[in-house]
Amino acid sequence: MTKKAQTKKDFSVSEDKTISFKLTISSAEVKQEYQKVLKKTAANIEIKGFRKGKAPLELVERELSLPKIYNEITQNLVPKKYYDFVIKNKLNPVINPQINLINPPLSLEKDWNFDIKTCQQPELSLKSYKTDLKKINLKEYDNTKEHSQKILSLLASKSTVSIPQILLDTQANERMSQLIDTLSQAGKTIDQYFKDNKISNKVYQQKLRYNLIREWKINLSLDKIASDQKIKVTPKEIEKAMPPSQVASDRQTNFVYYLLKQQKTIEFLKTIK
Repeated sequence: MTKKAQTKKDFSVSEDKTISFKLTISSAEVKQEYQKVLKKTAANIEIKGFRKGKAPLELVERELSLPKIYNEITQNLVPKKYYDFVIKNKLNPVINPQINLINPPLSLEKDWNFDIKTCQQPELSLKSYKTDLKKINLKEYDNTKEHSQKILSLLASKSTVSIPQILLDTQANERMSQLIDTLSQAGKTIDQYFKDNKISNKVYQQKLRYNLIREWKINLSLDKIASDQKIKVTPKEIEKAMPPSQVASDRQTNFVYYLLKQQKTIEFLKTIK
């Protein structure tokens, strides 16, 4: 069954929050960027009989690979077009877009049309959980980690999340790439990993996607509870959690903030009796 889509003038958002739209780079824009790339390349190329950067443009063109120039034009223009479109339409994508050329081959004499797919953050439906949470909190645990895991499992069981297929595919591919890189550094292959762990690629992929969906359920549930309960993290708490004498990037600061907020939310949930 095809999922219903919310269609607007320039884009559509499906029921599972997949965003689809098209971008066009006009022939005039392509030609203008082509000249910029050509001049930039000419300034650094050496052609026999001419000093570096002094060769006529028509000779420089003969030395260049047209596919490489087209690729550079795409890299220069598509990200800006994409960013402008997202800002204009107030979209909030959570992954990098999938970009596909829909009118090959590329040429200076026609517009370049691209099909863009990305997605917004999945929506969460969280059922009433406090009765079961109180039962969990009445029990005694050998350690705080066990107590926390019980709470997280409860939230996962009480939540429903529709994950866009593009998001699931993207994250699954990222996890697989990370695993392959880690194995490569240890001198192993992915096939050896499957053999050593007595698991097939198909079963591994199924477990990977199950875990990704569970992570989304837990993270979104904690976000919702933190928002509902107005749980905050102060700059001092972030500073204290950062490694000493380290100048943190915005990305690191945001990551520490997110982890601290999750920890504070879990500790709050433990107090509900």
